[in-house]
Amino acid sequence: MSCNHGNHDARRPACGYFSLIAAGEPFRLLFPIGTLIGIFGVMMWPLYVWNVTSTYPGIPHARIMIEGFLTCFVVGFLGTALPRLLDVPRVTLAETLGFAAALVTVVALHFCGWTLMGDELFLLTLVGLMIALMLRAIFRKDTPPPAFVLVAMGLLSALAGAAILALAQIAPDAVSARSVTFGRLLLHQGYLLLPIMGIAVSAG
Repeated sequence: MSCNHGNHDARRPACGYFSLIAAGEPFRLLFPIGTLIGIFGVMMWPLYVWNVTSTYPGIPHARIMIEGFLTCFVVGFLGTALPRLLDVPRVTLAETLGFAAALVTVVALHFCGWTLMGDELFLLTLVGLMIALMLRAIFRKDTPPPAFVLVAMGLLSALAGAAILALAQIAPDAVSARSVTFGRLLLHQGYLLLPIMGIAVSAG
């Protein structure tokens, strides 16, 4: 017997929390985690002012908010909406838990000051998301709204920006200051604005 989502036969049993996630609704886990990460990222500033922490939180805060907070909502939304729009198999519970664990680890790495490792894991997480969605898209029975191209451009901006910033840490002499600035713009602004624009246009 299938579970009740709230608008069907009341005699059907209600879905448990993880049953809903396993049914292809990763946002139910990733949105709350993203909210907690956002609160944590903001709290880094008062903790620094109150001398609870000694490291200036400029770079860790920016990375945590973009690669942790924002990405939880990006993965949660795309993992829930895109399979439905394409009419393909849903994101599994194991995939959702994997994304959640990876993003929490990204936040922990940045908080500890291991920026390069955080950027690298973020890149792997985004690549994993894109592969998971592209493999499903092969069997699509429908197409997403045209404005979703902006969402794809946002993901590519994040990949390019994080790759540039990671390369700048690995080989500082090989990356110019202008390229580093461009990488930050791609990661902090392109990745933020393009998906929001794509989703807003599609919803409108």
